[in-house]
Amino acid sequence: MHRLGGELARLLTISDAPLADLLAEAIERTCSAHADTCDLANPSSPSATATVLRLRAETEYLVLADSPLVLEIDGEVRTIIDDRLDHLPDRALDTVTRLRNHPDGFWVASTEPEAAHQARHGTLPPFGRAALLTDGASRQVELFAKATWPTLLDLLTEHGPEELLTQVRRSEVTTPPSRAKPHDDATAICWSRRG
Repeated sequence: MHRLGGELARLLTISDAPLADLLAEAIERTCSAHADTCDLANPSSPSATATVLRLRAETEYLVLADSPLVLEIDGEVRTIIDDRLDHLPDRALDTVTRLRNHPDGFWVASTEPEAAHQARHGTLPPFGRAALLTDGASRQVELFAKATWPTLLDLLTEHGPEELLTQVRRSEVTTPPSRAKPHDDATAICWSRRG
């Protein structure tokens, strides 16, 4: 998925097109680059979540799959979450495969450019702080319940992503999840307008 991320980053530097259009084009370009070597019809092809925040005259956001965006707007902490994966009838492999990138299921960045247009996306009012999280980092709130969105945002602002990830890894050892893999990729980016 490095190729997809690179394509999206490149497109963001050269185009003012809406984020969903840019992600769709990045998916198309990534698929084209792999068309001769990969089975792009396989529903279990490699996939990624995507969370993008573009600061311009009007701030845009895009959230695809289970990597939330946490924002502080007018002193209130809000989250933008694509939780469709949580609404599957079960987590059996055949169910997940059948409902991946399907209107009755959930969407991820994989081999279907249409997934980009199924993301949660729009514009935002001015905000003071923002955190972009993978599901491995957000599990401190969503899975372990050892933080709230406001306390997670405070932790990131005051101590940085490394401290959050340290706490997540500690939680994975001390409170093993019953319904998820024991460890997950964990990335957090925090942005603040505060001095």
